Amino acid sequence: LSEEGRIEEVTGRDGLIPLAAFAEDLDLRALPTPTMVSARPETPMRAAVEINHETGVPVPILDGEGRLVGVVGAAEIFCGILRDCDPAAE
Repeated sequence: LSEEGRIEEVTGRDGLIPLAAFAEDLDLRALPTPTMVSARPETPMRAAVEINHETGVPVPILDGEGRLVGVVGAAEIFCGILRDCDPAAE
């Protein structure tokens, strides 16, 4: 992250991971593997779950200025379904 909280690059085991912004018409299956797809706070949870499922990586949530404000991964999805756990404590 930059000093302003913006994602500068994403690195995985095999090097840099491309970053794409979510859009309703984005074909998740056409993206190279792996690709990290960012979303906005107003992105529906169903879309975040689909992004996580198709890409296999957590979804960074970026505000209107491109700053990281959260992440939706498997722990957050399961806790949202179960409604009785804190993913930060896991």
